[in-house]
Amino acid sequence: AERRPNVTETRAPPPPPPRKMPVPQPKVAKANCRGGGAAAKHPRPNAGPLSKPQQQQQPSSPPESPLPRRRTRTQPARQAELDQRWRDMADKLLEYKKEYGHVVVPRFHYDVRLAAWVMEQRKHYRLLRQGKTTTLSHARLKVLNDMGFVWNAQDFGWRRKYGQLKSYRERHGHVNVPLECKEFPGLGKWVKEQRRDYALPATD
Repeated sequence: AERRPNVTETRAPPPPPPRKMPVPQPKVAKANCRGGGAAAKHPRPNAGPLSKPQQQQQPSSPPESPLPRRRTRTQPARQAELDQRWRDMADKLLEYKKEYGHVVVPRFHYDVRLAAWVMEQRKHYRLLRQGKTTTLSHARLKVLNDMGFVWNAQDFGWRRKYGQLKSYRERHGHVNVPLECKEFPGLGKWVKEQRRDYALPATD
């Protein structure tokens, strides 16, 4: 019998699959080290300073309106106010003298403003003696001297305690004042300080 050919033997092999062709990419020129090339010819938006036409298109901010100036008082009016304040404090100091018999207001007095004002007058007096600028005029200096103003508070305190010590000696016949002296409060402590200062070496 005649042999029939096999179907699988006579069938042609399948064609190979089509190859994918690469899509050509656009060439990008590389910028050289000196800043040339395509990147320099086509800068990115908003990179670098704006040109004059672009600057004209930018919205300009509205000009700031100046703040209204505060009305200041004239110099004569201000000086008159300061003079009146000074006279008011001088009157308070005179009332203090009528009550306590002196014008040495302690730092921790109930009227701290008066105590600070007295210290300020002493400071301006030192400036006046040094020939520096000060608000203590000769007219103000006369007002303070007429009421017996004490320019050196430490010297005044020393003389006051010395007077008390003389009175103590006249009454008791000695100056060995105890620390707790009810007759002259603070006198015993002052005497102790004088003995301590006497024992210290003298200084120029």
